Amino acid sequence: MLFGLAWSLLYILLGVSAAITFGKGINNNARAALWLLLVQLSLNALWTPVFFGFHSFAGATVLIILMLGEGVYLHREIKRLDKVSAWLLIPYWGWLCFATYLTVAFWGLNG
Repeated sequence: MLFGLAWSLLYILLGVSAAITFGKGINNNARAALWLLLVQLSLNALWTPVFFGFHSFAGATVLIILMLGEGVYLHREIKRLDKVSAWLLIPYWGWLCFATYLTVAFWGLNG
């Protein structure tokens, strides 16, 4: 239940951040941030079936490390466009760090 509540809140914050950032229009500066956001959401969507469906803890670890790295670029691009939007992403990055810890721990214990 905690995970469902946390993800609901995180997706709301991601949505508000995107609405603020891209609500001003998609220009050349925002285009890179939009692509990075779509990549981040795609990686995020892939992680769940890899971890829970296929029980591939190594694969899930690779995905989440990619999410962390790509997330740095996303945050930087969003911050260039709108600082409030960037702050709204901070809880997501915190949760992503926690999820990385759990993923690596599962791989270590079950690998």
